[in-house]
Amino acid sequence: MRTTSHAELLRLMEAATAVALCVLLGNLRLLELPSGGSISLAAVPLLAYAAVRGGRGALLACWCAGAAHALSGGTIIHPLQLVLDYVVAYGVLAAPAVLGARTTVRRTVGIVVAMLLQLAVTTLSGVLFFSSVAGAAAWRYSLGYNATTTVPELVLALIAVPVAIRALQRADPSLAPPAAEMSVAPRHPRVAIIAQRRMSVGVAAPRACVTPCAPPKLPPHARAPTAVDPTPAGVSNRPAVARAPITRPAPFAAPVSWRRVDVAG
Repeated sequence: MRTTSHAELLRLMEAATAVALCVLLGNLRLLELPSGGSISLAAVPLLAYAAVRGGRGALLACWCAGAAHALSGGTIIHPLQLVLDYVVAYGVLAAPAVLGARTTVRRTVGIVVAMLLQLAVTTLSGVLFFSSVAGAAAWRYSLGYNATTTVPELVLALIAVPVAIRALQRADPSLAPPAAEMSVAPRHPRVAIIAQRRMSVGVAAPRACVTPCAPPKLPPHARAPTAVDPTPAGVSNRPAVARAPITRPAPFAAPVSWRRVDVAG
């Protein structure tokens, strides 16, 4: 029996959170348009999750969000319109998963591509709705109707998605891009060691010195001589110092006692 690891459980919880936020933000409309459309931030959680996680999980999360939207009051007038509006239109929001979120350019391109693909899909779906009313002008009506909502949501996504990505990377440092992509290598070896340690814990590495850094301080015995020393090896070049002779006190002598001795003659 296969057990679920901690990383897989974390990804599942993040995907469920993104789907729940998509449904919640879809109901909190920022602006209701007279034509019947609305502007919201529903696409922001899905775009952020697809950018930082990627893979099939992002596509499944987008499809789950589309199914939740369809079940919570979506408009269905044709089976093909159901597939386009709630399967394909939500599935293309996983486009940032292809480029990722390592750089600002990739993140921006991924968001723009996803929203433009969604505009194309919803426009095609709108043709099925407007064809019975507008006839040959159904494409123009559908494009104008969907562009009034998709273009403002694209602008909001370009502002809100980077903020959401930074919040996810602060919560989970493993989502941050590797800090090895430094433009200039650090000159000081100690700076390189600190940068490597920060990379291992997920902290952004400091910028390298633009001006030459101060050289490391070496102990006196490791410093290189500034000039050639003519003194032979083993001979000290220190000046001789005159020393006074060392005098030691005489040993202590015991006192001599004299006594008279009579010798018989």
